[in-house]
Amino acid sequence: TRERYLLDGQASRTFSEVYYGFGNLRYDKDLFSGYDYQTNLTGGIGRRFWLPKTEVLNLEVGAGYQVDKLQNQAEQSHPILRTALKLRYPVNAQLGLSQDLLVNAGEQNTHSESVSGIKVKMTESLALKLSYTLKHNSKVLVGRENLDTLTALTLVYGF
Repeated sequence: TRERYLLDGQASRTFSEVYYGFGNLRYDKDLFSGYDYQTNLTGGIGRRFWLPKTEVLNLEVGAGYQVDKLQNQAEQSHPILRTALKLRYPVNAQLGLSQDLLVNAGEQNTHSESVSGIKVKMTESLALKLSYTLKHNSKVLVGRENLDTLTALTLVYGF
């Protein structure tokens, strides 16, 4: 009932203790959403608000270009504005909370995604992560929902 492929990569370059530039490439093929694919390339500037290395609060703003295709429709391309927020907060040595927010706003569609997570460390290099994702597209096929949810339990290997 579900088939999704997500490739999301980001490179960044630090300018100062709190500011950095980024480039992001994202490819999302989610057949359940009604989109054959959504691909975008964005770049912009980010700011770190918490400087301790154990906690993360980053805000990013940028612009880019998106190519997407609804099922049985023509491919569309358009410029987008991107905003993202990343929060990582360790409760203790074994437990951490995370929240990621992403909004790619364009003339044709506004895609927003919220991923909330709890990560429990089992060993020095293994952890379990429980996450809940809310994914919203302003433009969808007739008969499809704008909001899609996903619950995941993931085994995380850190090195």
